[in-house]
Amino acid sequence: MARTVNDQGELPLSLCLNDKTDDDPLDYKTCKASAIDSPFPQIYSLLLPLTCANPLPLLLTQPIEFSTLLETYKPTTDGPLYQHLKIGCEAANFARNILTKSCTHPDSNLRPWSYVKEDSKLLNNARFNFWVEEGIKQETYTSLPAQTRRMMAYKNIGIGDCREHSDIVFYYLTEKKQTVQCDWLGSSNGDHAFILIGRDPASDPTKPATWGKNAVICDAWAGIISPADQQHILTYKEFWSPEEMRVYSSLPIYNANYHQFELFESAPTPTNTTAVNVEVSGMGLFPPALNDKKIEISLPQQVVNKLQ
Repeated sequence: MARTVNDQGELPLSLCLNDKTDDDPLDYKTCKASAIDSPFPQIYSLLLPLTCANPLPLLLTQPIEFSTLLETYKPTTDGPLYQHLKIGCEAANFARNILTKSCTHPDSNLRPWSYVKEDSKLLNNARFNFWVEEGIKQETYTSLPAQTRRMMAYKNIGIGDCREHSDIVFYYLTEKKQTVQCDWLGSSNGDHAFILIGRDPASDPTKPATWGKNAVICDAWAGIISPADQQHILTYKEFWSPEEMRVYSSLPIYNANYHQFELFESAPTPTNTTAVNVEVSGMGLFPPALNDKKIEISLPQQVVNKLQ
């Protein structure tokens, strides 16, 4: 229950903060201030470890075993669900083999805060290079040269959160030229990204209830490969521990009445896409850019409409 959000997006722990908001904290200072000034500090201290307990079955460094997926979900070997689980498992392990550390994975809750902050600094510097200095200004986001540069950078740094894991999985699937529908999704008010494999092409990618029985969630960061029922969809939130002077990661349970999805990329690319200039800070996928620099990326028309 500690990780269950209500229809306003609030966790029980959120109700102990001095500034209750539907949005995730923009930075550590905001996160810290809300916790330090909590009107219910004792309740906050009791709920914090429950809210930030790691619900994931695997450490970030552990591979996902396909045999475990078969035993758990029992797909027919000649069916599309079997193939989608297999593809997702291969792609996720490819990403997890490259990125062995994360600044936001629940594993980081057990690491010294100084190490997490140092990794976060390295990752943010790398992100700046991915999206700004390297530019990608004249390329679509999923163009091969841009992807190749990022893959090389990922291998060099070895650190990544959900967006980097999703990027690698999407790269792997497009490089393998999979004909199955693949979507890169993010929760606009849940701060998490993952890949969806095998969605019904006639469905709405932002509506999980329409995805179809053969759709598979490929969340490489979380180590989750599963049929795309809503109980396997994760979201993300951070909380500050005043006693330990550090941030802890939490994975709130998805609530269909609150959380919303955005489609970042699809492959095969839908016909209703267009290349648009988007402020780098305008989407949760990208970090803020200096001087409102812009890059050109390929976005689905429904996302374009929201931005105009």
